[in-house]
Amino acid sequence: SGLLGTGMNVHLKENSFLRSVFNLDDLEAEESQKAKGNRFERQLANKAAFKLRTQALKKTRANKVTRSQQED
Repeated sequence: SGLLGTGMNVHLKENSFLRSVFNLDDLEAEESQKAKGNRFERQLANKAAFKLRTQALKKTRANKVTRSQQED
């Protein structure tokens, strides 16, 4: 585990040499399709999070402008 570090799962999944060393079955097409679906879902979640973060930052900036105008 220390040799491969935190990316061990990725190595075991994608590295054909390690898969052969540990006698792991070949990856099936279903898993690659599932990964694509997960990537799409991840992108949607990231877009939603980005939108929420942008809205929150917009509010924060507007509050800063309002406070600085009140202090003047």
